Amino acid sequence: MFAKLLAIILITICTALALLSLRQSRIDIVNEMTHVHRNAMRQRLMVWTARERLAELLQSDQLHSIVGNPDNWSILEQPRPQQPQPIPHEPTDADRG
Repeated sequence: MFAKLLAIILITICTALALLSLRQSRIDIVNEMTHVHRNAMRQRLMVWTARERLAELLQSDQLHSIVGNPDNWSILEQPRPQQPQPIPHEPTDADRG
């Protein structure tokens, strides 16, 4: 009787420790994701600040002279067309044979 009770307690403790370990690893991963997102936001802010400074320093006629031919400039002003993404093939009953 005592051995069974001791075994149940040990199994319960091991299960609890395993669950706590999984919970802690999940918390660590969320913490790391937060740091990555903050770093990405900082980088994005730096890029936008640099773009803003460039826009303030350069006028459009200066940009035209830097880029070159005005005919090519109109291509730069146009948004890039979006490429349609292929739809993955979903298996059907006929594919299973």
